[in-house]
Amino acid sequence: MSSYRADWGQQQLKEVDANNVRTIRYQPDEFSQDVFFAGAAFTVGYRILKNLHISANTQINYFQTTTLFEISDRDHITNETTRRFRRYNDHIYSISLGLGLIVQL
Repeated sequence: MSSYRADWGQQQLKEVDANNVRTIRYQPDEFSQDVFFAGAAFTVGYRILKNLHISANTQINYFQTTTLFEISDRDHITNETTRRFRRYNDHIYSISLGLGLIVQL
């Protein structure tokens, strides 16, 4: 279990050659978000010469996140605003691979 604090974020985008402005706000479902996090790693090494080794490793991580996005479109001439909400609830996997050469002095 991992916990992090994600505050509000906001981005404003203006359409080129138009009067439309899009505002995107995001926040987690909870102020201090606890997420399930799991990781596994595997490392193997082999001696090539007396002082020279090669190593390889891999790591797999998994976590789940939930974030709420509010998307607002506003036309500055008519001052009309449309809002919609989108929930981002996803399972995220990451894989890391490494290869190394170790020289023993």
